[in-house]
Amino acid sequence: MLKKMKIKGLIKGANSLSLGISIVVAIFIGAGIGYWLSNVFNQAWIFWVGIFWGVCGAGLNLYKAQQNLSKDFDKYARDPKLAPKPLSNDDDEDDEYEDDDYDYEDDDDNDFPETKKKQTKVK
Repeated sequence: MLKKMKIKGLIKGANSLSLGISIVVAIFIGAGIGYWLSNVFNQAWIFWVGIFWGVCGAGLNLYKAQQNLSKDFDKYARDPKLAPKPLSNDDDEDDEYEDDDYDYEDDDDNDFPETKKKQTKVK
């Protein structure tokens, strides 16, 4: 009974860690079990089965994390307080600077002060 509580606590602790650490922990647990079983049965290939179990456990952790994040996102997406506000139809400031009001044909390349030639009066 005490062993089950220790293992359950270990699994619970691994789930509460960040996602990256839980992936590493899952692979190490699988490798450790595979190493132990390969020593018990004196078969080297069982170690790779343990590694495979660890990788599968890491994939399961990713899937569970994705499901939890998806539920949280859906909950926040339906929250009316967080919904985007509709755009207002304000046409008061935008019309002043529209391109249709500007006459491009009257542009003179010499409009800048540094390029203007000084005009002198001829007497």
